[in-house]
Amino acid sequence: MNNVKNIDILDYGRFVSAFAVMMFHYIVNGPKGGKIKSYGFGADPISAAASLGYIGVDFFFMVSGFVIALSASSVTPKQFFRSRFLRLWPTFILCMTITAIVRLASGRADMAIGLDQYFANWTMAAPFIGYPNVDGVYWTLVYELVFYAMMLVILMLGWVSRLETLCRLWLVAILLLELTGVSVPGFTGYFALFCAGCMFSFVWRFGWTPARAAFLLLAAIY
Repeated sequence: MNNVKNIDILDYGRFVSAFAVMMFHYIVNGPKGGKIKSYGFGADPISAAASLGYIGVDFFFMVSGFVIALSASSVTPKQFFRSRFLRLWPTFILCMTITAIVRLASGRADMAIGLDQYFANWTMAAPFIGYPNVDGVYWTLVYELVFYAMMLVILMLGWVSRLETLCRLWLVAILLLELTGVSVPGFTGYFALFCAGCMFSFVWRFGWTPARAAFLLLAAIY
């Protein structure tokens, strides 16, 4: 069995993606939203490249799906919870607290943050309880958490052997709900990227089949 720990290119890809997202926010999104001063870039190659940095988020979601699906068969629900939720939460609290301090230190009215918002963010899903994220970039964590929760349920039910079939059904459900205009947590657009990542893990482990190729083509078109 191929081990995710041996796929070094994933780490390089994560670094490039993180850098691309950072450049997108500093050069394009930040100045456009008035959060930071413009660096003076305009219609130039740097701005053109930075404007595509949002694709890094898509890559991260696919990598997450790939890694989780690849490792799911070798962990217990308890191990999964410990490796994902408990490892992520302390790091998030530290980074979120630093962000809150920087916001308060700025002295800007639009950067003010109350204790209620700060502690609501300890849940890592503040928007679900009516509070904005301390930093808008944390929106991706909500998607990650929902994905982790769904995978944890699959592990607890002992359905790991059915994961590929479940991924196919998941993507179909996402597409059908999109067509009907119904929004259900865990079944919106970005989760198609997790589905694609999971399917790539099956390709990595077991090889290509017409069904897997068709699935990924459908995910790409979507």
